[in-house]
Amino acid sequence: MRQTRRRFVKAALAAGSLAVFAAGYAPTAGKVLHPDFKEVLPDELENQPGVSVVHSVCLACNSRCGIRARVVDGRVVKIDGNPYHPANTLEEPLPYDAPLSESFTRRASLCFKGQAAIQTLYDPYRIVLPLKRNGPRGSRRFRPISWEQLVSEVSNGGKIFSDVGEDRVVKGFKDVRSSDPIDPSAPELGPKSNQLVWMTGRGQDGRVDFIKRFLTAGMGSVNYHAHGDICELNYFQSHYLLTGGATKDMKPDLKNTLFAIFVGCDPYSSYLPGLNLAGSLMATRSSEGSLKYVVVNPKMPNAATHASKWVYIRPGTDGALAMAMIRWVIENNRYDAKFLSNTTLSAAKKDGETVATNSTYLVVWEPSHPRYRMFLRAGDIGLGGDSDKDKYVVIASNGQPAVYDAVDEGSLFFEGDVPDARSGGSLHVKTALQLLKDNAFSKTLEEWGEISGVDATTVSELAREFTSYGKRAAVTYYRGMDSTAGSYAALALDLLNVLIGNINWAGGLMKGGGSYPWLTGLYNLSTFDGALTARGVKISREGFDYSKSTEYGKKVASGQNPFPAKRPWFPLAADTLWDETLAGIDSKYPYPCAILVTYFADPLYSIPGGSTYASTLKDTDKVPLFISIDITINETNVYADYIVPDVTFLEGHYSVIAPQPLVPTKVSGIRVPVVEPLVRKTADGRPMCLETFLIDVARACGVPGFGAGAIAGADGTKYDLNRMEDYYLRGFANLAFNANVPDASDAEVAYVESHHYVARFKELLRPAEWRKVVTLLSRGGAFEDVKKGYDGFYVRDKMTATLQVWNEKMATTRNSISGEFFDGTGRYEPVRNMKGEQIDAKDQGYDFKLLSYKLPIHTQSRTINNGWALELQPQNYVEVSEADAKALSISDGDLVVVSSSSNPKGIEGVAKVVKGLIPGAVAISNHYGHWEWGSRSLEIVDAPSALLGGGSVAVGDMLIGDPARGNGTAPNPVMRKDDSIGLTALHDPISGCASFSDTKVRIQKKLS
Repeated sequence: MRQTRRRFVKAALAAGSLAVFAAGYAPTAGKVLHPDFKEVLPDELENQPGVSVVHSVCLACNSRCGIRARVVDGRVVKIDGNPYHPANTLEEPLPYDAPLSESFTRRASLCFKGQAAIQTLYDPYRIVLPLKRNGPRGSRRFRPISWEQLVSEVSNGGKIFSDVGEDRVVKGFKDVRSSDPIDPSAPELGPKSNQLVWMTGRGQDGRVDFIKRFLTAGMGSVNYHAHGDICELNYFQSHYLLTGGATKDMKPDLKNTLFAIFVGCDPYSSYLPGLNLAGSLMATRSSEGSLKYVVVNPKMPNAATHASKWVYIRPGTDGALAMAMIRWVIENNRYDAKFLSNTTLSAAKKDGETVATNSTYLVVWEPSHPRYRMFLRAGDIGLGGDSDKDKYVVIASNGQPAVYDAVDEGSLFFEGDVPDARSGGSLHVKTALQLLKDNAFSKTLEEWGEISGVDATTVSELAREFTSYGKRAAVTYYRGMDSTAGSYAALALDLLNVLIGNINWAGGLMKGGGSYPWLTGLYNLSTFDGALTARGVKISREGFDYSKSTEYGKKVASGQNPFPAKRPWFPLAADTLWDETLAGIDSKYPYPCAILVTYFADPLYSIPGGSTYASTLKDTDKVPLFISIDITINETNVYADYIVPDVTFLEGHYSVIAPQPLVPTKVSGIRVPVVEPLVRKTADGRPMCLETFLIDVARACGVPGFGAGAIAGADGTKYDLNRMEDYYLRGFANLAFNANVPDASDAEVAYVESHHYVARFKELLRPAEWRKVVTLLSRGGAFEDVKKGYDGFYVRDKMTATLQVWNEKMATTRNSISGEFFDGTGRYEPVRNMKGEQIDAKDQGYDFKLLSYKLPIHTQSRTINNGWALELQPQNYVEVSEADAKALSISDGDLVVVSSSSNPKGIEGVAKVVKGLIPGAVAISNHYGHWEWGSRSLEIVDAPSALLGGGSVAVGDMLIGDPARGNGTAPNPVMRKDDSIGLTALHDPISGCASFSDTKVRIQKKLS
């Protein structure tokens, strides 16, 4: 077996699958990284009798690449890429009309994580039946229970923990589903159903829609929380602010970009889409000489292998670099003045542009004026007629104010007074672009360099090159913006793209081609009879303005300063917030939680300082009922009352999903089970998993949208929803109809029906629908012809929203703790807590910045069960630069302690001295240092019956831990907390994004 693994890794490396892992270390990586999709070692599985080939979509990370699974005797033996899918083929896929048989002769790339997902599927520590805690919360004692007991107890509630000596009455789902107000005196909080709180880890289209069908439309709760704040929230936030909410995701057109700057990200490790598409395109094109790129990072990323330059920067100072570059671009007139001067989309189109900005719009800059920080309207100064009173104002070419749509161009830089015809006085204003310029010109290049560590010469060279390729250059970034001022920094970087006007141009920034709809068409999956409209404030307080709360109103009415709020509110957040969800639960603010459900989630491991919430989850007053839906026992659900078993993505996680917006055409990959689910089955033969649980709880509680007649057909016929395929197969039929896919051939129908697990449910569809669904199944989705992605010099699918150089909504929103206004454009801010206090001064004696990052062989928290990855790297390290190691007398292999002001005791790790790290920083990768996930033994009554591995990992009433799963060091427990508000990590006050870049630490050798 070990020989087979070695051959597997060797073959994958030679084919480019592991090239990104080798990129930072192997001198020959340039050759390795040029994919040619040729078979390197003989593959005995190709075209052999008894081998089933099933196309699906990967979920080893969030890149959403296609996969091709080889199945023999019902067992997955190999996973490769899908040759029909653009993300696996450098956007040069097998034509969609090519028959399935032809695809068997074609290869496509897939990274190591996707290939190693076999080991997630067959993880012996997987839970296969329901567990209930068998002692106090956190006792790490469980016992198996029947499916019927699980559904009955969580639905009906009552004294369901009397078996462990608890006399309390617990509300079940039936009790929590209530339209009664949480607090009649604070109606904005919404109904009591909001006390059902749901936290999702990795969620994607399909299952997320199914969950919301139950949670939001069925139960009426607003509290669906994905993990945005510990992922790429500030990446989303910037695009959301820039486009006025039109999109949260834009990326460079790497197929045509000539020059790119990658800030705080590593496309050869964890950028989205990652290795298969972005990394492969970069490696291929840079090797050919058609792409030049620069990486900006405190730690040398693997992508530096082919970069023209690695610019090392101090952690958390990306905004300072962006400000310096913006200053240079404006100072040297290297911006696209024609593009920026356009006042409307109509004017932009006359210039051959496809989008406009608000660069020229005037902003009121008088603190006493009611429109302070807002755009001036024509009616404010008596300009124009009645129909113009709410329109924006610009400075026309004659130097006079004009209604914005009455002229095609406006002045870019203006600060001064404009006459007010109503009062006879004047009003002080600035243009939106002037406000950005003011921020950039607040320091010299040298002063910005003192902050970032990037000197003025490097800034000048970088900005000059960036502005030397017309529209075919781009700046992009990712999780490196997860800092307290990351929204500002990311927006500043995006505004560099705006300055050269590259949006919608081939080779510039694009929003991608999107996907085909699948919730409507032949069947209506988007709503149902009796569906509720969830309303009210989320327990995390995202998406709601504190100034509209009863709390705020009462303070103002009583003459109090309304600031600070008890905890922060995040009205501008572009995504959901895990950290503040748990903080809200802990503080019962703005209301208490009744039921907490976590799905595919491990927040206590993944949140900076998240282990603090162990005491929250152990408290049955703060969390009366805690249910987890997951495949293993992890650092979070070890505190759960009930653990519901679930399938892996190779057995389920049905989905219709597009890749990240690097593909300019419509892509709807479909995820299907490639093998029969390995979990136990209910009495009527359904797998015990997320969907089955929600269906049965809904039926037990009388929640609409599930059970008899829950799905409406376009012809008015009603269909039952009693198993997950009732929902997902009809979604596939909608997709096939909306994408207008051709009928499958007889040979393809025969192949799918004899090789696909999902074919067991074909009778749910009409024969004509099934034949088209077979086309989807045989190709792994619906994929538009990649040649249709461009419209001359532009991408076809364009961003048309006016780009917000100044975001009025942001500029007029206040920090709910400090009461300060947010800026309306990009800027640099030092590290601050929620009160606005600078942190560095509080952390004297902690002289190093802590960095965490992702390896290309792991996802953040859920791949420690992949043994192949542990063979490649059994543990992580505390990485120290050569200069710092010398000063501290630290050598490779030394045991060191890393501590912070929030965790003075610190965490232990093994030191590794490295070259590619800026002095003054310490780097620790994620993934390792688990204290659950099968790394330690725990009690489960009749443990072998509850685990997939049975007696191989359990004896009697004991799960036997594997210490290898606990190797290494988890960086998050030492991350800085925000002591100005308590509980949570440091956050960006605009987005609510948790900071992974701002913790100052001390590193010392551990004394023997």
